[in-house]
Amino acid sequence: MPASTEGRILDAAERIFLSRGFHRVSMDELARELAMSKKTLYAHFASKDDLVAGIMRRRVQRVDAEFRAVLAMEAGFDAKVRGLMLGMQRRLGEVSPAFIEDLRRYTPEVFRIVEEYRAQAIPKYLGGLLEEGIREGFIREDVKPVMVVRMLVACVQGILRVDNMMTLDMPPVQALDTILRVIFQGVFTEKAREVLK
Repeated sequence: MPASTEGRILDAAERIFLSRGFHRVSMDELARELAMSKKTLYAHFASKDDLVAGIMRRRVQRVDAEFRAVLAMEAGFDAKVRGLMLGMQRRLGEVSPAFIEDLRRYTPEVFRIVEEYRAQAIPKYLGGLLEEGIREGFIREDVKPVMVVRMLVACVQGILRVDNMMTLDMPPVQALDTILRVIFQGVFTEKAREVLK
């Protein structure tokens, strides 16, 4: 089934914008890449900011579907945690510093789409998974999952913000890995540390 015009526009814009940023990419350039008129582009997206917001909304939908698929696997806690971490790292690794800088400078309100998603997805997906980890002996029994979830939300929302990412002197994927290691190394049992090395 051929992709819709809107889907084609989002695909091309996502590929170009994530690798090069969006501020210096003109709608003319994007129209040429897609072999379509600017009129057609603007019929689907009123502005470049609208297009960037569309990309972010679609990425959030895709990440959410990936999370649901990982958690639905017939697998144990360790495989699910590994799947979630690899998925988050892969998605963050697709984003260039140029894109992050453009979000910070030109459309910080668009990044709220991601922040709002993280604020509801982390509790939604990790709360139950941490309970599963306790049952399977991977998470210490004295650890309250709700506390770990709140710590993770606070760290991710506080550190992986557009205005902070450019000053960390590390790529976002490395910052996420550090957050996850620090939080989870503290709650894992020895069994989990062995399995998840």
